[in-house]
Amino acid sequence: MLEALVSTTTIDGFWNLMKRSIRGTYTHVSQSHLNKYVDEHTYRYNTRMMKDSERFNQWFSNCNKTLNYKTLTAK
Repeated sequence: MLEALVSTTTIDGFWNLMKRSIRGTYTHVSQSHLNKYVDEHTYRYNTRMMKDSERFNQWFSNCNKTLNYKTLTAK
């Protein structure tokens, strides 16, 4: 029998880390930017087995365009 790659334990662990980060680091998350916080934590969770240097190098290799405030806050 094949094991499932995703379980309720996995999603519970992700949301637990997300909630702790909001309460401890950010203290407030606006509804308009919630998807950006979730994207950031999804990346962190999906790369949690990587070394910090590997994660940084992967992140840095994807930084090939400028993101300005107007684009970031556009609705």
